[in-house]
Amino acid sequence: MESVERLVLTFLINTVWQIPALLVVATLGARLLRRGPARYRHALWIGALAASVLLPAASLLPRRTAPRTDIRGPVAVFSGRDQAPEGWPAWMPTDSKPAQLPDGLARAAIVVYGLSLGIHALRLARAWRWTVRLARSARDAALLDIPEPAAVIAARCREAFGLGRVPLLCSAAVDGPVTLGAREPAILLPPAFLEQAPSDHLIAALGHEMSHIRRRDFLLNLLGELWLLPVSFHPALGWLRRRLAETREMACDEATVERLIAPRAYARSLLAMASTFAGSSRPAYTLGALDADLLEVRMRRLLDSEPRLGARRARATLTVAALLLAAATLTAAGFSLGARTAGAATGDLHLFLGTWKGEYSPEPGLTLPANELIIRDLGGGKPEVTLVWFLHHLKEDGTVKTDRVSPQVLDARITGRVLRFRTQSQMQYRPDLPKEQVEFDQVFELFGNDDNQGTLRQIWSSLEGRHDVPPPPPPTILKRQG
Repeated sequence: MESVERLVLTFLINTVWQIPALLVVATLGARLLRRGPARYRHALWIGALAASVLLPAASLLPRRTAPRTDIRGPVAVFSGRDQAPEGWPAWMPTDSKPAQLPDGLARAAIVVYGLSLGIHALRLARAWRWTVRLARSARDAALLDIPEPAAVIAARCREAFGLGRVPLLCSAAVDGPVTLGAREPAILLPPAFLEQAPSDHLIAALGHEMSHIRRRDFLLNLLGELWLLPVSFHPALGWLRRRLAETREMACDEATVERLIAPRAYARSLLAMASTFAGSSRPAYTLGALDADLLEVRMRRLLDSEPRLGARRARATLTVAALLLAAATLTAAGFSLGARTAGAATGDLHLFLGTWKGEYSPEPGLTLPANELIIRDLGGGKPEVTLVWFLHHLKEDGTVKTDRVSPQVLDARITGRVLRFRTQSQMQYRPDLPKEQVEFDQVFELFGNDDNQGTLRQIWSSLEGRHDVPPPPPPTILKRQG
């Protein structure tokens, strides 16, 4: 159970900051593409949608590590980097703290997340059932007498988008043209729309909806909502959904004016239909040409006379924006945070409570601390472990400067007389290499009759395939203080 709690908290903590970071980068990329086709910006936002779940989920994956080897030896000498034996500085971690929540707050966060997940899933299911009922209750206009001008316009629109049969359904539940259907998309129209709408209105409405069908927008929108379900609680997703809807509708507008109707005639038709159907509500999870909250920005785009990016330049700009988004995703993955929860204890916790310290003597008459292990009882037999390394720098005047470094300690648990925990730290193997996140396990075993002494046996792991990693320092003999 503790492992599940830790995974959920890790996912939530990374979601909170990684999604806004991704959206900021995607916004910058979309701004670079503002003079390019709307379908390119839509593709960029689709990439941001995918990364919004993949990035925090990546923090849950186990890290690939090389085979682990037990390393035994004499008392470790944790000196400063300038004084350590050759190769050891690579194993001296930088100071980093885990993200830790009190047990009560952690459980509350998990419960709230579960409730939010259930509520959003229920809303999505209800919207889907509503859409299905709407489609089943609609009447197929093909079975009715369609006016000849409308039939000609419908055939022209299908031909312009390379579509076969597109069902035209009549329903009193809609006040404007909408598209629905994942496997077999159809267009829903208000009663008498085919008979009463002027030809420009028919071309604009049917062309826009058939563009949605050609792009499979209904299916992609549905899959996107399902994909975002694990992060549906995040308020930043409102911005993402609006950008997706905006660029999706603009892409259909551009496709319609490229193939069927002049921009100004198209804009006049949309505005006229919007005025006619003002105040109407569109059923959930349908796509329509008259989304009122997006109409103003779409009109400005249609009537904008500023020059647009050429095809080659637009594709190059999209490539740059996509690379920026990918780079931001990889960078954010490198800074993923780990949630820390108290591990369950099944052994004799009281034998481990207290402060344990290891020392070494770099020269006769000089004794320095090497490391420190502090073990507390969180209640319920759960241990809290703090690990400290002491880094010593010998100055020219003979004095010693000491720094304390505390890496992340995760999954602490006790079995009998053995304490195990996992450590995460940032390490730099060579000056010419960047820092890398490294995980390794440590085992603390009690020995002796008085339970006042122990040995820290370290099991190290490095990135798989790395042959240039120096060997880690040997373990340390620790003694209880007080």
